[in-house]
Amino acid sequence: MKHLFLAVLVCIASTGTLSAQNNNRNSMDSSMKASDKKFATEAAEAGLAEVEMGKLGQNQGSSAKVKEYGRMMEKDHRKANDELQELAKKNNITLPSTLPSAMQNKHDALKKKSGQDFDRAFMKQMIEDHKKVITLFENEEKNGQNEQLRTWARKTLPTLRQHLEHAQKIYDDLDK
Repeated sequence: MKHLFLAVLVCIASTGTLSAQNNNRNSMDSSMKASDKKFATEAAEAGLAEVEMGKLGQNQGSSAKVKEYGRMMEKDHRKANDELQELAKKNNITLPSTLPSAMQNKHDALKKKSGQDFDRAFMKQMIEDHKKVITLFENEEKNGQNEQLRTWARKTLPTLRQHLEHAQKIYDDLDK
């Protein structure tokens, strides 16, 4: 009888240990998912900003290169935004549909400029934005837990790097 009682106690104790391990595993999974959701949200915000900035570059750019860069931004980031939206639906992630206030403020400040002042400020902003977003995407590629988001980040990175390189070249050529 003592042996049976001890066996029951061991079973109860091990069940509690397994339950605690499962709870820890579940909390780790949800925190990893939270980081993927954060990436998706930040990528969506950046994508929305680039589409709006692209429209602004097309409308207010004084240089043909700036206008063309704006068209490229709108087209490429709209495509990436659509892809991200599809991934978000599959993963039950709600993405923002409007710019955060900080990004809206940058857009509004640029909108007040014109001519070469606009072109320089716009291209400088494109360089800064793309450096930040490349870091965001590289982090997801390396550390993301959702394989679909990691794959999308990896697939999108070359385009972002190309945008940065192109923006830098246009910016450097503006003063020539």
